[in-house]
Amino acid sequence: MDASQQGTAWLSRALLYRQFGPPGRVLQLELTELPPLVHNVMRVRMLASGINPSDLIPITGAYGHRITPPMMAGYEGVTAPCAKYGAQRSL
Repeated sequence: MDASQQGTAWLSRALLYRQFGPPGRVLQLELTELPPLVHNVMRVRMLASGINPSDLIPITGAYGHRITPPMMAGYEGVTAPCAKYGAQRSL
Protein backbone atom coordinates (compact mmCIF):
# COMPACT_ATOMS: atom_id res chain seq x y z
CA MET A 1 0.00 0.00 0.00
CA ASP A 2 1.21 3.50 -0.76
CA ALA A 3 1.57 5.16 2.66
CA SER A 4 1.06 8.64 1.25
CA GLN A 5 -2.52 7.65 0.40
CA GLN A 6 -3.32 6.10 3.78
CA GLY A 7 -5.48 8.34 5.97
CA THR A 8 -4.44 6.99 9.36
CA ALA A 9 -1.17 7.37 11.23
CA TRP A 10 1.42 4.60 11.16
CA LEU A 11 2.08 3.18 14.62
CA SER A 12 5.00 1.05 15.72
CA ARG A 13 6.09 -0.79 18.84
CA ALA A 14 9.54 0.24 20.00
CA LEU A 15 11.78 -0.84 22.86
CA LEU A 16 12.88 2.51 24.30
CA TYR A 17 14.84 3.85 27.21
CA ARG A 18 14.19 7.38 28.42
CA GLN A 19 16.99 7.42 30.99
CA PHE A 20 20.19 5.47 31.60
CA GLY A 21 20.17 2.58 34.04
CA PRO A 22 19.83 -1.18 34.45
CA PRO A 23 18.15 -2.56 31.28
CA GLY A 24 15.51 -4.46 33.28
CA ARG A 25 14.40 -1.23 34.88
CA VAL A 26 14.69 1.36 32.08
CA LEU A 27 13.62 -0.55 28.93
CA GLN A 28 9.95 -0.07 28.06
CA LEU A 29 7.95 -1.39 25.10
CA GLU A 30 6.00 1.62 23.80
CA LEU A 31 3.61 2.36 20.97
CA THR A 32 4.96 5.27 18.92
CA GLU A 33 3.65 7.22 15.95
CA LEU A 34 5.97 7.18 12.95
CA PRO A 35 6.72 10.40 11.07
CA PRO A 36 5.12 10.92 7.65
CA LEU A 37 6.99 9.54 4.67
CA VAL A 38 8.95 11.99 2.55
CA HIS A 39 10.19 11.87 -1.04
CA ASN A 40 12.75 9.12 -1.78
CA VAL A 41 12.21 7.34 1.55
CA MET A 42 10.87 3.82 1.99
CA ARG A 43 9.39 2.53 5.24
CA VAL A 44 10.50 -0.93 6.34
CA ARG A 45 8.92 -3.30 8.84
CA MET A 46 11.23 -4.87 11.40
CA LEU A 47 10.72 -8.63 11.16
CA ALA A 48 13.29 -9.73 13.71
CA SER A 49 15.71 -7.96 16.00
CA GLY A 50 17.69 -8.74 19.06
CA ILE A 51 19.42 -7.01 21.91
CA ASN A 52 23.08 -8.05 21.92
CA PRO A 53 25.37 -7.75 24.94
CA SER A 54 27.09 -4.78 23.27
CA ASP A 55 23.67 -3.05 22.94
CA LEU A 56 23.38 -3.02 26.74
CA ILE A 57 26.43 -0.76 27.17
CA PRO A 58 24.77 2.49 26.00
CA ILE A 59 21.56 1.67 27.91
CA THR A 60 23.50 1.67 31.17
CA GLY A 61 24.96 5.10 30.37
CA ALA A 62 28.52 4.11 29.50
CA TYR A 63 28.36 6.31 26.37
CA GLY A 64 26.32 9.06 28.04
CA HIS A 65 28.66 11.69 26.61
CA ARG A 66 27.75 10.60 23.04
CA ILE A 67 24.02 9.84 23.20
CA THR A 68 20.98 11.39 24.85
CA PRO A 69 17.80 9.44 25.71
CA PRO A 70 15.17 8.76 24.64
CA MET A 71 16.72 6.13 22.39
CA MET A 72 15.64 2.85 20.82
CA ALA A 73 17.45 -0.24 22.08
CA GLY A 74 19.42 -2.35 19.61
CA TYR A 75 21.11 -1.59 16.33
CA GLU A 76 20.50 -4.56 14.03
CA GLY A 77 17.60 -6.44 12.54
CA VAL A 78 15.92 -8.02 9.52
CA THR A 79 13.49 -5.80 7.62
CA ALA A 80 11.07 -5.90 4.69
CA PRO A 81 9.69 -2.93 2.71
CA CYS A 82 6.13 -2.02 3.69
CA ALA A 83 5.44 1.47 2.27
CA LYS A 84 6.88 4.10 -0.01
CA TYR A 85 6.24 7.75 -0.75
CA GLY A 86 4.45 8.44 -4.02
CA ALA A 87 4.46 6.28 -7.14
CA GLN A 88 8.18 5.72 -7.79
CA ARG A 89 9.12 2.11 -8.42
CA SER A 90 12.60 2.24 -6.92
CA LEU A 91 14.77 4.49 -4.79
